[in-house]
Amino acid sequence: MKNLNKQLVWLVALLLLVVALAITSAQLLVNEAYFLEIIVFACTLVTMGLIITLFAKTLGQIKAIRSLVYRDYLTGLPNRHLYEKLLDQTIARAHRHHINCAILFIDLDNFKQINDSLGHAMGDILIKQVAERFQPFLRKNDSLCRFGGDEFIIILEGLAQHDDATIVANRLLHCLELPFVANKNTLFTSASIGIVTFPSSTDSVSTLTQSADIAMYQAKAKGGNVAVVFTDKLRDDSVKKNQIHKEIREAMEKNHFYLSYQPRVSLPNKKITGIETLVRWDHKSLGLLYPDSFITIAEETGLIIGLGHWIFEHACEQLAAWNKLGFNEIQLAINFSAEQLIHSQLAQFIIKTITKYELNPKHIELEITETAALKNPEITERVLKELNNIGIKIFIDDFGIEYSSLRQLRQFPIQGLKIDKSFIRDVIDEPSDAEIVKSIIALGKGLNVEVIAEGVETQAQYDFLVAANCPQAQGFYISEPRSPEHITALLQRDCGDNIIPAKF
Repeated sequence: MKNLNKQLVWLVALLLLVVALAITSAQLLVNEAYFLEIIVFACTLVTMGLIITLFAKTLGQIKAIRSLVYRDYLTGLPNRHLYEKLLDQTIARAHRHHINCAILFIDLDNFKQINDSLGHAMGDILIKQVAERFQPFLRKNDSLCRFGGDEFIIILEGLAQHDDATIVANRLLHCLELPFVANKNTLFTSASIGIVTFPSSTDSVSTLTQSADIAMYQAKAKGGNVAVVFTDKLRDDSVKKNQIHKEIREAMEKNHFYLSYQPRVSLPNKKITGIETLVRWDHKSLGLLYPDSFITIAEETGLIIGLGHWIFEHACEQLAAWNKLGFNEIQLAINFSAEQLIHSQLAQFIIKTITKYELNPKHIELEITETAALKNPEITERVLKELNNIGIKIFIDDFGIEYSSLRQLRQFPIQGLKIDKSFIRDVIDEPSDAEIVKSIIALGKGLNVEVIAEGVETQAQYDFLVAANCPQAQGFYISEPRSPEHITALLQRDCGDNIIPAKF
């Protein structure tokens, strides 16, 4: 821009010179100084040539700058600024001519993982290839724009019916199923797509873009590789999530979260073998909230990293307090989400915290679900192996309800399986559930890993597990989640024998 300003100054100066030469030429003509007129006229021609050349160069630079303002530098596609202009024009035509239109908000599902593991240059290559792969599925009057990062927006104009937008979205998802090749690396990606159709009475660039963005995040919440059409209910849910998001941040700042602890016991003697850490939220207006009410939102908004650090820090602090009371063999289990597992500083934070409280890593258990383990398997495997190498145990939580194969799970250093409570709930009335529980118990024995039955709530369920030779159990029948003080009293009961009563 600085060079352009300088050239414009030169252009003005040359124009002034031309005017001056023209005046001089006219004066010389009056004086009949023909030889000087010829010289001045020649200088004028040269000057005009320079002006034309400089003007052409300046015009080219203006076009280049305009391209930088309205075009994405990497793909050459319309960028966010031009997208807004294009959408504004499309909205006007849609209302004027009653045309069915839609926008597709597209976000690549695993782009951050590719960037982090293979570098930004590889990510840039993938972005360009995705843009090229989308092009054949668009018509002449459709607009493919790069909104930023790994986000694209497509404006579809002149649809026969609004449902056609979903058809286009599914075709785009299908075209991403084939691998991409970048610098001899084979890359796979999918996308989450949010769809909003128009015209409607409330159309504006910001409203439509926000609505498509909300639908896209709903698609991502479903696991990605899916298209979701915006509805008013999605907007209402989004408003509630944003409110809870703000309240979670405030609760973290004001210490409105606290931890409860639920013991597990060996069968049949009910000796305490470990304690699970469970977070609770003392909400200012809604009262006591359980993790199901806020963990998912914390994961979607990125707050799970801070909240997860808070949970782990306070759990380790409590374990250290129990150690000082002489309970040095307690196994403390702490849940981790998929988002925490792929956080680049997770292992470093865990090791630093354990060292801070002088804990034995062998007394820490990380509980993860099958879904969390397999969301980003390469990163998860590396992190879990790093933690397992220092002695931390890895347990698969809610085992049995997912569709992952044992072949997939065997890549992780697993020391325990926790049978999902849904199987325990119906173990008495559903023969199939009873057989599944027995099979998991046998599987654990065969793999030489610990097995824990979750959600034991009745004497009948407890008796079944004892008869099935289940090694450990946890649930309300044995003990509800309790405060640290209650757990301390339980540990001290019967002179430290750690035998839990029929129900504590």
